[in-house]
Amino acid sequence: MLGGWAGPEAIVGLTCPSEACHTSLRVYFHGAALERGGLWVWCPSCRLYQHCSVRVPAWWEWERARPPLTALCHCPDLLDAWWTESRW
Repeated sequence: MLGGWAGPEAIVGLTCPSEACHTSLRVYFHGAALERGGLWVWCPSCRLYQHCSVRVPAWWEWERARPPLTALCHCPDLLDAWWTESRW
């Protein structure tokens, strides 16, 4: 879904690839920069979802409270609820 990610602009404006949905995707990296961590990408509308282990990019900074570990699971519902309540 993300292709190359040289900087934060790589995730700005990403839209859901589903033909029935064109909602902006939500992206969250978990872990310290340049170390192995996790990546979650999901669509809040149609629930299309991807998770994988990645090296967290150096440019990734998260200034808000991190989600509880229980929200970082195979289903985006808990992560999306956290995002909606605390991110904005």
